[in-house]
Amino acid sequence: MDMKVKLWLLSCVLGGMAPHAYGQGEAEAVPPRSKMAGDYIIMNMQEYEGMVGLGNMRAMEMAVDGDSLSLSGFYMAQGLDGIKAGYSETNGSITIPSGTEILRAGNVTRVLYLWDEDAQEVNPRPITYEYLGNGTWGTEQSLMIMTGYVGGELSPGAYFANGSEIHRANAISANVSYYGTDVESQIRYDESRPSFVAVEGNRVSVYNLLQTDQYGYGCMMEGVMAEDETTVSFAPRPIGQSNDGTYKVLAGCGYDEAGNVPDGLANAGTAQEGYVEGRIDLEEGTLEFGRMAIWVASYGGTGLVIDSNTFFEFVAETKVTFEPGEVLPSSIASSPAADALAKEVERVEYYRMDGVRTAQPRQGELLVKRTVYADGTARSEKVLAR
Repeated sequence: MDMKVKLWLLSCVLGGMAPHAYGQGEAEAVPPRSKMAGDYIIMNMQEYEGMVGLGNMRAMEMAVDGDSLSLSGFYMAQGLDGIKAGYSETNGSITIPSGTEILRAGNVTRVLYLWDEDAQEVNPRPITYEYLGNGTWGTEQSLMIMTGYVGGELSPGAYFANGSEIHRANAISANVSYYGTDVESQIRYDESRPSFVAVEGNRVSVYNLLQTDQYGYGCMMEGVMAEDETTVSFAPRPIGQSNDGTYKVLAGCGYDEAGNVPDGLANAGTAQEGYVEGRIDLEEGTLEFGRMAIWVASYGGTGLVIDSNTFFEFVAETKVTFEPGEVLPSSIASSPAADALAKEVERVEYYRMDGVRTAQPRQGELLVKRTVYADGTARSEKVLAR
């Protein structure tokens, strides 16, 4: 029988980003252009039901190109590399021209613009990431991806971001993972990527820990450090969705040595079910995670539910190395979407598109699902009846 567990989530990879006081940071020497080359993590916020939270993250490489910067990985794995950006050695701002092409697929193009929310139209002014200090740049501007055919008219496609931050990578995350359930035919992956580690009090956050899809998007994990400052307990974390509508959740697991596969959720039957234990050395700059799996999960009446017999990938080893003096307080907080998953559900209602409530949806019918929580708040979303 499938073992399932409800996830009472405090945050997820679609986690929130607390607002910065842009332009209000402490005075700090602006990095010279010659020192800007290197690896970075870009974190893009997106709006969800009127609130803004972290929508995605990925590694990005920056190179110096004469008086300009050249950005690779700014959009996604299939995006255009060598995006030109200006750089001010006076205030440290990074500027990208509004109207910059970020993807070309055949004769289809995607172009990035600064977006005027009030007028609902593009703004020709440059996109500006202000220097916030400590190797971090940010913008509160809304950025829109305009889509169309090369040489033709463009129309709004989707938000690139409702605010964005760029962090200089201060860590490397390396993992050994296995795909498949047959030990004889399993595929082993030895991978590594630039990451960003933040430590604030007893909270430890790792961004771009694993790559979660073919587009280069990464995930984060957030944990609480024990008083001995050597162990960190990481909560299970949603890290994306699949084409069939199910979710991907990264959580701790037991181990079947003979099959080299997960053997159920870690700490099954306890309040720490699915949690991952990490070992951290703040002086040496290392963080090692226990065994994890990327599990299949679905949305239940009160939150995400993991099917612990079905997984996408077994993450056998994960080690993060970082510069001990460069782990900085994080600006990331819980997201509205994650907070909703953690709330107690009072009831769920379904409405047809004409506004009529229904208790018997027809399979394949497009509906509005309204979830009412015990605290009096509600969330609405469009769903297909199954």
